[in-house]
Formats: sequence, C-alpha cells, structure tokens
Amino acid sequence: MSADYLEQVREETAHIEPYKNDDYEWYNEGLDLLRSGQLEAAELKFKELIMSQPEHQDGYEGLALVYQRLNRKDEAVFFMQVAIERAEESLREGTLDQEALDWLKETLREIQEM
Repeated sequence: MSADYLEQVREETAHIEPYKNDDYEWYNEGLDLLRSGQLEAAELKFKELIMSQPEHQDGYEGLALVYQRLNRKDEAVFFMQVAIERAEESLREGTLDQEALDWLKETLREIQEM
C-alpha cells in the first residue's frame, strides 16, 4: 500500500519536474495553509514539493502533518517515515541538525498513537 501513496503523488503532480521549479517558499506556503485549515491546498503544495525536491524531507513531513490533521493515520505514518529517512541522510551529510530529526521522530510517535 505504501508504494501506492507515492505513486498517487506522482500522478497528481505530474506537471512538476524535479529540480526545475522555483520551490523555495513552497514549504512555508504549505505550513501557512495547514495552520489556516486549508488542508486540501496544503496537501497539494506538499505533494508538489515532494515532486520538486524528492530527496528532501520537508514535503514528506508537511504531507504527514496534513494527514495527521485529517486523521488519515496510515498515510501520515508512511510519509513521516519517509521524512525521517530523508532527514537521516541530511544529518549524515551535515545539512540538518539532530534536533530537527528528533522532532520528526517525536511527531511520528504522536501519529502512531492516534
């Protein structure tokens, strides 16, 4: 089932080419939409970010937070796990700090307890 989640993202955002879009602000835009309760718009923004920057954890994290708010636990867990995998890679590369990774792991535990 989990591979289906990523395939659905690819299908819905096929117009986005990896590394070709000006996506610098998409994460913040997605978070703003999430905070204001515009969950459908936030979901799309984070899916676009995943397609644009597939190696970075931000899009996966944001999508997991959307699904957490929507009580879609399985999807939230899946995308947070992917975010953690990407974050661990960034930590090894020195582009992310341990505190950020710890926050992701704590958020995953909260989602799993839903």
